[in-house]
Amino acid sequence: MKKLVLIGAGHSHLFFLKKLSHIDRQNYDIQLISDANTSYYSALVPGFIVGTTEQKEVEVSVINLCKALNISFHLGVLTSVNPRENSIQLSSGQILYYDVLSINTGSAYRKIPTDSESNDRVIYLKPWSDFFPQWKKLLEQAQKSKKLSISIIGGGVGSVEIALSVKARLTQLQIENKITLITSGDHILQDSANSLSLKISKILAKSNIELYLQKKITSIKNQTPMTSDSVPTQSFDYILVATNPSPPESLKNLNLKLDKDGFVRVNYSLQSYENIFVSGDAASFDSPIAKSGVHTVRQGEVLSYNLISRMDENTALKEYFPPRRTLSILTTGLSTACLSWGNFTICGYWPWLLKRYIDKKYMNSFVGKYLKST
Repeated sequence: MKKLVLIGAGHSHLFFLKKLSHIDRQNYDIQLISDANTSYYSALVPGFIVGTTEQKEVEVSVINLCKALNISFHLGVLTSVNPRENSIQLSSGQILYYDVLSINTGSAYRKIPTDSESNDRVIYLKPWSDFFPQWKKLLEQAQKSKKLSISIIGGGVGSVEIALSVKARLTQLQIENKITLITSGDHILQDSANSLSLKISKILAKSNIELYLQKKITSIKNQTPMTSDSVPTQSFDYILVATNPSPPESLKNLNLKLDKDGFVRVNYSLQSYENIFVSGDAASFDSPIAKSGVHTVRQGEVLSYNLISRMDENTALKEYFPPRRTLSILTTGLSTACLSWGNFTICGYWPWLLKRYIDKKYMNSFVGKYLKST
């Protein structure tokens, strides 16, 4: 019986797991290892912050998914890979052997050195399991004080969505607020079309969100983000961190080929080795591909085909080449969003409706057997 070991419950692996119900797998032994019992659909997090989406709507129970598909589940962290012996070791010390290994662990955010006085006021968006209770605590304090200042560090899609969602929620609750977005770039959304960047800049200004450009934050002291030249910005009640994706710590010592940033180098068949596949944010290609949920989900189809092919000792593999254009929809507040296709951008209510439909359709595919129940 061929052994397939899946590390992580990212979107590519979730896509593969859903495909399993249509595959004859009597000769496969499939195991999934994850550092959490629950997987989160990040596209719905802005809706959770605004208050239009409940936390349970963002979650997929990995345990329930594995039970429904008769897959072994291990709660743990991958600490090493031995490609010669086809074995891995978990943080518990347990050693597992594989015929095919697939890694889809996602990414993290760069840790910013923080003094002890600021530790409980700095919130990283990932891991999501930590973010949700911290956000609820923040909101409870805001409702008591009726006044709050928040800085969001980062200039990508995630940080922009969070800034606008936080602004919308606090305003909706009639809480006096000051929201600031700080980025090291010379403009926001540097990996997006210029038309989208310009529209979002106008929306930020209209929403009274202060924008700091070309400010690389290297430390946080006394609840104040400090720049690379040790110049303080200003003090905030809370600081949310949503910087560019960084590799998870678990990737560093895996004996796999890494790029200069610490992500695993793969070919376009998503292979690090002949029988080791890496997808999603953890993967690095010769031609850079933006680290986003759009590509992770799309890679799921290629990964699914290649994992089965390799298990069946079929040498024919598919390759993942990102489309020249991808549809991007950013939440910009309460029931509003911006849709971008190439250099075409439109903002308003109906892009938000379309995004909500796409996101709900994705999550509804897990309803019943897979959606986490309360």
